[in-house]
Amino acid sequence: MSALALLASLFAGFATTSPIEYELNWNISQIGALGQLRPTPEMIAEVGYKEVVYDENQAIPEEFDARQQWPHCISIRTIWAQGQCGCCWAVASASAMGDRYCVRNQGNVVLSAYDLMSCCKDCALNGPCRGGYSHKAWAHWSTIGVVTGGPTQCSGCTCYRYTGENLFNCDHTCRAGSGLSYYNELTHGRPPKFLVNNAEVIQREIMANGPVVAVMDVYTDFVDPGKEVYIHKSGAFRGGHAVRVIGWGVQYVSGQRVPYWLVANSWGTQWGDGGFFRILRGYNHCRMETMVLAD
Repeated sequence: MSALALLASLFAGFATTSPIEYELNWNISQIGALGQLRPTPEMIAEVGYKEVVYDENQAIPEEFDARQQWPHCISIRTIWAQGQCGCCWAVASASAMGDRYCVRNQGNVVLSAYDLMSCCKDCALNGPCRGGYSHKAWAHWSTIGVVTGGPTQCSGCTCYRYTGENLFNCDHTCRAGSGLSYYNELTHGRPPKFLVNNAEVIQREIMANGPVVAVMDVYTDFVDPGKEVYIHKSGAFRGGHAVRVIGWGVQYVSGQRVPYWLVANSWGTQWGDGGFFRILRGYNHCRMETMVLAD
């Protein structure tokens, strides 16, 4: 039995079998509209891979949680509910952009997925709720910029809030009554790069610069892992999903060490562990380590 099969067998009793309805009417029956389109090889070549220079003498801890490392960054602990809109590409990207902007500049901001969905015209092929490309969202942040904002009911959100409504007019004005200038609220990042398929490189990038976006394959058994480490065992492939990796850790099951990524989802706080989940680390499980974005 392979190491991966052994780990999967240890978690065989933890699968949730019945769909649960989450915030903004999101449930497993709508999982086909997850929203992340996988870039073509030509797109990947155009973006390129990040030339990483890290202090290899710095030990990688067994556990790391960006919420604890940068407690002043409210965006890191903010969970979105994307509803029935297949916009994970924008939500995960805006969230990680805000995280990294805060880490880099000590500026406590939450950035607007709605701004990306409204103003990045080449991010999505058939409308922002029918899938899009995370790497194009990051390129838009670098060249055009993304304004402040946040999810529905977000405390302290400023210019553009995400409401789940399919309006998407790129007006370049902040919400009525905010008293804010759209252009004064714009933030910018560096050009996006993919990280090589290497768990240690991903860990060091998070330690140095904050959370990253990963594109994972989703199957029908990815319902609600709770606090357990998700390991895909059965079920049909349902699509690509962009998520935000904020750390890692280890669980022990029947004496077996199970390494995991700590990930922020965008299905509301009633899903998973307050909106977060854990997935097997170091095995490129569900292609989790194949396509990781940073700036």
